[in-house]
Amino acid sequence: MGISARTYQRWNRGEGLSEDLRLHNTAPVHNQLSEAIKQEIITVINKPEYSALTPHQIVPRLLDLGCYLASESTFYRVMKAHNHRSA
Repeated sequence: MGISARTYQRWNRGEGLSEDLRLHNTAPVHNQLSEAIKQEIITVINKPEYSALTPHQIVPRLLDLGCYLASESTFYRVMKAHNHRSA
């Protein structure tokens, strides 16, 4: 079957046959960006001096100015969520 002996034993005892609780987890996400930060990222990438740049270029320029909003990957995720095209 392609499962471990331990999994088979648990299934035979009835463990793990209940509803998959991972799909119904209601715990809050503590590291989720606030809407204010997301909006600030969108505002920055729409500024004329940054509009033709990628997050790979924007984040270091902001750091040179002493401003850190989020990582490059977070910039990309926010842009994707807002259907914003990178240069």
